[in-house]
Amino acid sequence: MGSGVIGLTAAIGAAEFAANVGRLAVLAVPVLLGALVVRLGAIRNVPSAVDALNVYTLHIGFPALLVIGVLDVDGSVASQWGFWVVVPVIDAVLLTISWWVGRSMDGRQGGTIALVLLFGNTAYLGLPFVVSVLGERARGPASLLVAVQVGIAVLAGPVVLHRWSGGTGGGLQWRRLIVQPLLWAPLAGLLVRALPDGPEGAVADTLSPLAASTAPVAMFLLGIYLVDNWQHLRSARTGVWVHVWLRLVIAPLVSAGVAVVLREVGALSSSSVAIVIVLGGMPAAISTFSLAYNEGVEADRIASVVVRSSLV
Repeated sequence: MGSGVIGLTAAIGAAEFAANVGRLAVLAVPVLLGALVVRLGAIRNVPSAVDALNVYTLHIGFPALLVIGVLDVDGSVASQWGFWVVVPVIDAVLLTISWWVGRSMDGRQGGTIALVLLFGNTAYLGLPFVVSVLGERARGPASLLVAVQVGIAVLAGPVVLHRWSGGTGGGLQWRRLIVQPLLWAPLAGLLVRALPDGPEGAVADTLSPLAASTAPVAMFLLGIYLVDNWQHLRSARTGVWVHVWLRLVIAPLVSAGVAVVLREVGALSSSSVAIVIVLGGMPAAISTFSLAYNEGVEADRIASVVVRSSLV
């Protein structure tokens, strides 16, 4: 395990690190713009604007991003059984940690911890970073792993959010959860690939602008929300740094441990192990805020975690 992790670390040169920092810096621009338009009074009805932008990011932009990621994947990259179980096993361990840590903290924080641990920023930051570090050949398997991760996170995240941290959002609405486009986006991508006459190109051309707009719009939304709810965010500091530490330290360690064990039993290739480790080190996903806001549960705390984990 040690040699593999050391080798991977050595592969991540200054150029790749700078590129990923650059992507985070670019995302700071729409956050600042969102905050600025609120300060200038350019948005007359801030809650309505937040609702509208959240609908776009959660129901249009992020699903488009996932479909694009699945369209170009070669199915042969996932021939080992360990490839399909590595993310579910990692998530099971992370959920156990979330439940255990949440029990020891004030304010029923297990649900927000679980959402943050299940949902790293793998689509916008993780995939490009994997390609920059491990090469273009890693794009296909990384896209599939991200699709599996998102599918589990979108289904399990709101459930544990309500059960372990909820109470303010009126309870989980199962119908709304099941029809969530983000849940079905990976399957939609696979169905498009299975259609005759190769429509992948046309679908990709249609969805690519939507996918490209997702992260900037989500961060613009976050900037609006941060300013409009600043007093609430300041009061939501309790436990935020615990969330950040778990996301940036414990989640990567769990990902590496599970992946290496599967490699040792011959169920996962070394290249897939490297991909899992890189994806596991991403900060909290922007979409965690959208999900929490959509469910009406602890959006303030999640917004604080997204900002702090991305800056760290």
